[in-house]
Amino acid sequence: MRTQTRAITDHEAALLRTMLGSRKEAIESGLMFLLLAFGGSLLPFLFLRHTVPWFAEHLGIIAVTFAGCSAYALWRHHPRLPAPHVDAARKDRELRLVEDSHYEIVEAVLVEDHEDDEDDEGPSYYLKLTDGQVLFLQGQYLIAAEEEGFPRAQLRIGRAKESHLLLSFHCDGPRVPVTEHLAPSGIEGSDTERTPEDGSLLQLDFEDLKRRALAMKEIQR
Repeated sequence: MRTQTRAITDHEAALLRTMLGSRKEAIESGLMFLLLAFGGSLLPFLFLRHTVPWFAEHLGIIAVTFAGCSAYALWRHHPRLPAPHVDAARKDRELRLVEDSHYEIVEAVLVEDHEDDEDDEGPSYYLKLTDGQVLFLQGQYLIAAEEEGFPRAQLRIGRAKESHLLLSFHCDGPRVPVTEHLAPSGIEGSDTERTPEDGSLLQLDFEDLKRRALAMKEIQR
């Protein structure tokens, strides 16, 4: 594994701006969303108020209700970064620096998805590197990478220098075998008690990880 720092590309800068956004953009998009949702939802009631007296009497309550629902929907679906990343991402927007990490992968273990997981975080992989370290990757971005043949022997990941937000992902070379599938519960008992963060380099016994996967299979039989 080797890492080098380089200048951010225009495409990556635009991606970072999209993830971070700005207060002005958030206000403008919020007002537009509320205008469309509020106006479109109340339009039928404005016609009904002439034929159904109840709507005319309670139009104010209905308007407030729909405004509240629209605001909640905007809050839920508007792209936003987790709070710890915001300040670092703003600094990245000023620094315009990216850390490119190059990895050589020899083997992989895939973590199976939770069947009842409502908040799908995407595929998870433990990747054994040529230097003996283990790279953990998890995220929705891996779905598209799998369609292109991930995991492969050569991997290059670009992350913003301060926030470590993912800005680029390229894999190349021959396919790397996925030798085992690890149940989500099999993560427990490793050197971390919780799922590692995306991009973490771990000092763990990869063979022990595979043995754990086999043991879980035997238990499930």
